[in-house]
Formats: sequence, structure tokens, C-alpha cells
Amino acid sequence: MSIFHKIWMVTFLSFLACLPTQATERINVGYIEFPPAYYTDTNGKARGYLMEKVEKILKESELNWHSQSYPTKRMVSLLIEGKIDLWVGLSTLPKFKNATLVGETLIDNIELRAYRLNEQSDIRTQSDLINTRLAIIRGHSYGGWVKFIKNKVNNINYIETNSSKSAFKLLEKGRVDYVLEYKGPSVQFLQTHTIPNLAYNTVSSFAVKLVVSKKSQNASELLHALESAYHRLASQGSFESSNQ
Repeated sequence: MSIFHKIWMVTFLSFLACLPTQATERINVGYIEFPPAYYTDTNGKARGYLMEKVEKILKESELNWHSQSYPTKRMVSLLIEGKIDLWVGLSTLPKFKNATLVGETLIDNIELRAYRLNEQSDIRTQSDLINTRLAIIRGHSYGGWVKFIKNKVNNINYIETNSSKSAFKLLEKGRVDYVLEYKGPSVQFLQTHTIPNLAYNTVSSFAVKLVVSKKSQNASELLHALESAYHRLASQGSFESSNQ
């Protein structure tokens, strides 16, 4: 074996030694109840189209891992503290800044919609919500829009609900002018519940990325391993477009 190959082998083995394996540390993966992207089924198992992608990436990486559902705020806090190693979702939360490593790879997109009855105008910018009545779902940041919505200066009469169902019921009864919700859970509910004269427009689309806590052991190496695994799987055609 040449000196070059020996150096390469030592470097490669050192890299592998840095990564958590089934024989060493376990990767803790956090997710939220956000069907159909990720949710917990009746048997307590993590499900959803995004969770399926996460599981494929972790298996391809040959890492030992465990997933658990948390309320959104709790998940964010645990990720920052390093008690959760990985979150696959929106990476733009202000609290993530300087506390996480975010992958460059686009894993998916999540579409945000503004639902209304036909007599209402489209919502294109945050300022379009001023002086309106709005239903939002508790725990969602809406890519930073929630801060604008809750600012009293903007005079937005908002109601926080626990589910898409509750929000759409308010719209149907005329108690709000708009429902701000993501495509996935909206479509899931509306498949079984028809609301006459319902319309919507797409407000924005948010990138889903790999987010690793900086306090995780060998955080940079972990993120690199996960992104490499994703690209290998993508090149094999392992991922179908979710269009959520």
C-alpha cells in the first residue's frame, strides 16, 4: 500500500470513528404532530411523508437513532440544549440562530396557504392581514409571520386553535375572514369536509432542511453524514415528490 493510500485510510477511519454508531451513541430525532408530514400513529410509531424520508436517511447513514414527538416549543428548546440531535423541518426559527447547524440540501418544501371564502381578497403580504379576523393554529410560527400577527399595532383579530378542523369551522361559521395554514394538514381535513365557496392562495413556500444541534457530539460530521446519505438515496430515485 502506498503512503498516499495509507494516509487516506487513516483519515477515513478517523472520520468514521467520530460518528455515532450502533455500538456507541444514539441519535435523538425530534418531530412535531404535523400530519401528514409527521405524526404519531395509534401504535405510538412515528409516521408521515417527511418522517419516511428521515428514516431512509438515517438508515442509509447506518446510525443508531430514536425518534420522539414533542410540542413545537419544547422540541425547539431541546434541540438548542442538545438533548435532541436532529430536526428535519423549517430552519428559520430565530432561536436556531447560533445554536444549530443547517444543511444546504433542500429536503422538501412546505407550502403556506391563506384560505378564505370567495368574497375576501387574497393574502399576499403580511400587511394584507391588517384589520382582518384570522384563525391560526397554535404552535406554528408560519415562517415568522406569527410575530407580525400577534403584534397589537397591526390590529389583527386572531384566534388560536388546536387544529385545522377548529380553524376551518370558524371560517365556515363566519367568525373569521381567513385561515392561515399549511397545505398538508389543510388538504387532509378538506378531503372529508366540504366548505362551500372556499378559496385560497399560496402565501409562501418554506424550505425543509436538516437541522443539527451544535451541542450534539461531532455535530459537523453528523450533518455531513446525513446530507451525504440523502444525496446517495436521491441519486437512486428513492424519494418521490410529496408536493406538500
